[in-house]
Amino acid sequence: EVVFTKNATEALNLLARSWGGANLGEGDAVVISEMEHHANIVPWHMLAAAKGIELRWLPVDAAGHLALTDPDRLPDGAKLVSVTAMSNVLGTLNDIPRLSAAAHAAGALMAVDASQFVPHLATDVQAMDADFVIFTGHKMLGPMGIGVLWARAEILDAMPPFLGGGEMILQV
Repeated sequence: EVVFTKNATEALNLLARSWGGANLGEGDAVVISEMEHHANIVPWHMLAAAKGIELRWLPVDAAGHLALTDPDRLPDGAKLVSVTAMSNVLGTLNDIPRLSAAAHAAGALMAVDASQFVPHLATDVQAMDADFVIFTGHKMLGPMGIGVLWARAEILDAMPPFLGGGEMILQV
């Protein structure tokens, strides 16, 4: 269930282009928050420009927390909720299990940018109830050039390839 990438940015682009490219179309919604790193904003903007998806924004309140006045209604009609587990600017910890529950209840998948989270707190993707978890190795004192896209096996199996070549086919 782990795909190694160059970094979290590549992992999020893989998610947007492969899963998003195959499963999102004009008018489909992706929910992201105002506290996201650009790595979790730009790929969705690119997909919006290419496919006409709708981006919805979870606002941040004056204290630097997600303004979740009615969290169960936020993902209504969305296909994906993609938020940070811990803000890279504010250090805010988001209640990922609660957001995952709301996303799943609305029929959406949940993606978590855990790049700031994994080096500071024990990370259990099952407890997060996420469908995708993304992080980068250098935040964990690992080498530069390593990132991870974790996803449920059945979702990965259904995703089209992100890059082609090598030994992907039997004949040319």
